[in-house]
Amino acid sequence: MMKIEGSRGHQYLINKNKPKLTYSEEREYGAWKQEIKEKFLALIGYERMQENNCPMNVQIEKEEQKDGYKQIRFVIESEKEEFVPCYLLIPDTGKEKYPVAITLQGH
Repeated sequence: MMKIEGSRGHQYLINKNKPKLTYSEEREYGAWKQEIKEKFLALIGYERMQENNCPMNVQIEKEEQKDGYKQIRFVIESEKEEFVPCYLLIPDTGKEKYPVAITLQGH
């Protein structure tokens, strides 16, 4: 096997391996679009998501009055047997509508 080093090696691989889903005017657009869609859904695991889909299941674990707000801890079932912990903080301002911020763990 021939060894190619550095950027020449990268260029060799680029030239040798044409991307399979690259659009070309020679291809029929609708068929190409469908192929891209199917590949995207396969890569994100869409079929498995549909299999694991479950009805909305919210379980309130604890409600607690804090200084200036009410804290509600609850979990939602995102997939079968997979629960996401959540907190809802409601200010004691007497207003009926509040701005909302949704933050996910790790963000």
